[in-house]
Amino acid sequence: MRSPKSVASLYPVRWPGDKHRRKLSESFFLHGVRMRGSYTIEAEPAHDLIRMTLTGFFDIETIRAFGAARYPVIARLGCARNQHIVLCDISGCSLQSQEAVAAFQQVLGEGDIKSRKLAVVTGSSLAWIQARRILNRDELACFDTEPEAMQWLLAPSGQTAESQVRA
Repeated sequence: MRSPKSVASLYPVRWPGDKHRRKLSESFFLHGVRMRGSYTIEAEPAHDLIRMTLTGFFDIETIRAFGAARYPVIARLGCARNQHIVLCDISGCSLQSQEAVAAFQQVLGEGDIKSRKLAVVTGSSLAWIQARRILNRDELACFDTEPEAMQWLLAPSGQTAESQVRA
C-alpha cells in the first residue's frame, strides 16, 4: 500500500474568510501533530520595508527568538527610527494559544521600535482578530493578498484601507 506524501494533498478545504480554495495547510496539523512555529524576517532597504512570514503554532521560546531577531534586521534598513513599514504574512500561521498570544504581546510591546505602518496578510478572519488583539495599534490593516498590502504600505500615510475593518 502506498502512503500519501502529505495529508494536505488529500483534503482540499475552504477556510472561512478565504476567497480562494486552499489545501489543508501543514501549519495546522500534519498526521495529528501540531507543526512548530517558524518565522523569516527580511529587510528591503529600497522601501524601508521589513517582510515577516510566520507559520505554524508558536511556543514561548520561538516567540522570544522572533522578538530578538527583529532588531538587527530593522537596523540594516538605515532609515530614521520608527520610519520603517512592515508586511507580516500570517496566512500559514495557526491560531495561537492564550499563552502564545500573551507572549507575543509582551515581546512586541518591549523596546521603543515601532513601525510607521503594519500590514497583515491572512485569509482567515479568526487569525485577523487574533493578530489585531496582539498588535493593538494604529496604522494596522489586514489584507487577503500581498499586492493589496504592499499598495497600502507604499501609499502616503493617512490613506485608509478598505480591508482594514474586516471582522
